[in-house]
Amino acid sequence: MFRVFLSFLVLVLFPLSAVAQENTQPEKQPAPSWVINVDIPVLAGNEKKRAYKGQLYIVSDTQEKWDGKKTYFYKRLVTKVVDRVGLEKIANLNVSFLPGYEKLIFNSIIVRRDGQTIDLLADQKFKIFQQEKELSAGILNGRLTVYAALADIRVGDIVDWSYTIEIEPRILSNHFSTAFQIQYSIPVGVKHYRILIPQDKKLQIKSFLTHLKPVISTQNNQRIYDWKIVDPVPVLGEKQVPGSILKWAKIYVSTLKSWPDVVRGMVKDYNYDADLPDEFVAKLDKIAKQGKSDDERAGMVVRLVQDTVRYVGIEVGIGAFVPRPPSLVLKRGFGDCKDKSLLLAASLKHLGIPARVALAHLTKGEAIMSKPPSPYAFNHAIVKVNLGGKTYWVDATDSHQGGRLSQMAPPKYGYVLPIAQDTSGLEKITVDELQSPTMTLTENYQFHNKGKGGVTLKVETVYLGEEADDQRYKFANSSLPDFDKNYL
Repeated sequence: MFRVFLSFLVLVLFPLSAVAQENTQPEKQPAPSWVINVDIPVLAGNEKKRAYKGQLYIVSDTQEKWDGKKTYFYKRLVTKVVDRVGLEKIANLNVSFLPGYEKLIFNSIIVRRDGQTIDLLADQKFKIFQQEKELSAGILNGRLTVYAALADIRVGDIVDWSYTIEIEPRILSNHFSTAFQIQYSIPVGVKHYRILIPQDKKLQIKSFLTHLKPVISTQNNQRIYDWKIVDPVPVLGEKQVPGSILKWAKIYVSTLKSWPDVVRGMVKDYNYDADLPDEFVAKLDKIAKQGKSDDERAGMVVRLVQDTVRYVGIEVGIGAFVPRPPSLVLKRGFGDCKDKSLLLAASLKHLGIPARVALAHLTKGEAIMSKPPSPYAFNHAIVKVNLGGKTYWVDATDSHQGGRLSQMAPPKYGYVLPIAQDTSGLEKITVDELQSPTMTLTENYQFHNKGKGGVTLKVETVYLGEEADDQRYKFANSSLPDFDKNYL
């Protein structure tokens, strides 16, 4: 609830200035010539039974063209207002884009009413906001939301609108990859997805929960993949399903042939020999002298990075994919997961301990192995450490981890991709099964004067591993009186 409320505040408090509104206004142009039209079908059955919250979803059409460098993303939605409750959703359009790397063009806003076609695009005004929906989590992405309030929309109207986004890829511009869902929890009349790539390229395709195959053709030196499904069967979603389990049919595509191809396109941006400020080097050298073993020294370095550099994700521009230099991260005192991971890897290497950044996914890591290679399969970064013939995994964005490196609980992220020249593919983070309890509780009752003078209860709890980390975090985020109260 708090996060939703905060996002709303950001939307209200940060509309762009008049000058910025003018400079970022979307263009208005017809759909690109490479886009094909999808006919609006006549849907069978009771409209209100097919509708969701007063809206009837008739056409969902997406077409993407990759010319070998730039991507053009075309989207068209056709929906009908079948009840008053659907007016707010259908009559208020919004699209997000990233200025500097993406250019938004509106192609059409049409209302179909009683056999008439009403063109609203020419006179439509747009408002632009910077929402920053993940601000409460310390993440800023710089995306802008374009908002359009359509005038005079009525129950029974069909709203048919489309737009194109021209995208300058920030990484691996010589490859293309995407994923799309072809099944939903609500009825959709027609779902269409079309991809155009250079004819000398081919897509790797992996489908889940569907046997739908694309129609493949060539035209004008382009290879075209076309998926179309009419009335896909809706499937109700389930709550508390693990992130790695797909609930609806989905298709993944990529021109990348292997995971090392992903690494080769990114490894140049990870400089493990980056210069570190003298003041920080002095701290590392002090750890080198104080630590009794590399295992202990590594644990001390992990805590240094975790606890002195706070997490802030400014995912704007190239910084969303490429880590910032460790010297800049230390100067600012903050960084995102990539920044902190590269700093930790470079710090460990300074002490002669081999370490590399590894890309991970917070919730869907177990499923990555079954997908085609893509840099967009990840949303997080951690560190792989090799020490004493063993491999350890550390999340530099964690905090309050204690003990030596070998005592630190590994993150449960499934498959990850180390960013190193010798990477041969994905690696699985193995989590050892517990051989003994991680929490031991001892209660000691002391009776005074044979019980007549009252009883003293002393409780001693010992936490190990991940349980100890959690308790340290709770202590740091609670006052002692509150902690005592909750403990009882």
